[in-house]
Amino acid sequence: MPSALRSRNSRLLVGGQLISQVCDKMMSIGAIWIVADRFGGKWIPAFVALAALPHLLLFTLSGRFVSRHGALRTVMQMDLFRGLVYCAAIFASLQLPPAAVIYVLCFATFLSGFGSALFNPAILSLPVHIEPPERVPSLTALVDVCFSLGNVLGPIFSVAAYAQWGLNGLFLANAVSYFVAAYLSYKISPLSTTAAEELISEFKPGRELLGILRRYPTATGMLACFAFMNLFFAPLQVFIPWYAKHVYENGITGVAQLELAIGIGSVSGGLFIAWKKLPGSFFLRTFGTLFVLCISFLCFLRSSTILEGVVSLFALGFSLGLVNVVLLGFFQLHPKMEHVPFLMSLVNLISVAMVPISMVLIGAWIDDSRMHSLSVICGWAVLALLPLLFLVPGIRTVKDGYSKI
Repeated sequence: MPSALRSRNSRLLVGGQLISQVCDKMMSIGAIWIVADRFGGKWIPAFVALAALPHLLLFTLSGRFVSRHGALRTVMQMDLFRGLVYCAAIFASLQLPPAAVIYVLCFATFLSGFGSALFNPAILSLPVHIEPPERVPSLTALVDVCFSLGNVLGPIFSVAAYAQWGLNGLFLANAVSYFVAAYLSYKISPLSTTAAEELISEFKPGRELLGILRRYPTATGMLACFAFMNLFFAPLQVFIPWYAKHVYENGITGVAQLELAIGIGSVSGGLFIAWKKLPGSFFLRTFGTLFVLCISFLCFLRSSTILEGVVSLFALGFSLGLVNVVLLGFFQLHPKMEHVPFLMSLVNLISVAMVPISMVLIGAWIDDSRMHSLSVICGWAVLALLPLLFLVPGIRTVKDGYSKI
């Protein structure tokens, strides 16, 4: 059993997030399908952009909000808020004509995005507030597994739920899951209420995000590497369906197999690191897991059969599960506790923003005749960026991400 699951706090958090993440992904996949099926593909880019926009609007404020209100309180409040949003969506969809459902979906997605923009930095900061440092990496791994399982199980449940209950069934399932997650979070006992209050009282509203980045040059360098590598990994979302159709000649079944491979790989990697700590220094763990991630990416791009693609993407997902926990553990335990939400807001921003930025930059190249060349460029680019880790100040002196400045 992972060490974190011996703790009641961790069991409550993981249980709530597993339920809410599966239902959240079920809702997002179902919503995209409904938009495409009822209203046409022209709505999809705007719909996806609406979900990402709040993250861009709030990234300078989300860290301040979490620091002032506390990570645990923010997680509870944002789960309650998103549950109420989808309850309101049920009421609105029952009152409005069917043609107006697209506006209900867009409005609910936009408002829920505001909740997610505050929730994500809070959930990534929360482990250090409810568990001692030795259990933080294990709990972080399990929370990451919840997100990964959402990506695996959400699409499967979405098809069944939509066929059985329709759109309002998806709304209701998502709302209930958020309320359950909020209740379980309410039962969590933080390590020290007094300590949390002291952190909030010490926080100075005038402290700028830039000043925090200057204070932690190692974290700043890691964020820069994280952003550059995400820029070239983001097109994987385009490469998977293209390879399934043009290289493997396998159609939508191939797409499902590839997506399932990367999802199961990510879950497996997260569970592995939740049970067992990787050997070596922090730098070696970071470099090693990123190296395997890059090599897996290149192997997928050079694959010629669906079996090779599935194996490559499983390895990619497995290494991605390891990388996520190694890097998140660093951002949780390297800075002072009150600065963690600010850095996590940037981690969240990079994760969300790199997809549209990458799509814009490579948009001119995305056609069938150039796709293979583009994939090769992206594959070698991420591998070429890996040596940037050696330039990150102080990275080779960090001890397991526990050093405090």
